[in-house]
Amino acid sequence: MTFALKHDRPVSLARQEISIVCTAHRMVRVAVTADARGADPARSIAPLVRGWCHGRLPLLRRTSHHSEELLWLLARTLDEIADQVPRPHAAAALRAAAAEIARS
Repeated sequence: MTFALKHDRPVSLARQEISIVCTAHRMVRVAVTADARGADPARSIAPLVRGWCHGRLPLLRRTSHHSEELLWLLARTLDEIADQVPRPHAAAALRAAAAEIARS
């Protein structure tokens, strides 16, 4: 199968869910690292949140629309992870990101 044919196929729901977990993990890593360095976690994850909300992340480039289920899943995942993050600034940034994604 050629590269072009492989990437023209629709993305499965399982693949979308894996991508959401990876996106949430990336946002958590960026927020916690920024907080540990003394930078603003919300400002550090803002490009990732905007990218998700405007469909510029790799998963959404291959889908035709923002699925309400996927938006809810990412927002819920970030909110649940924020409860487990020991750094208060990073946790607040993740909760704000979850709220912004839920609104989009």
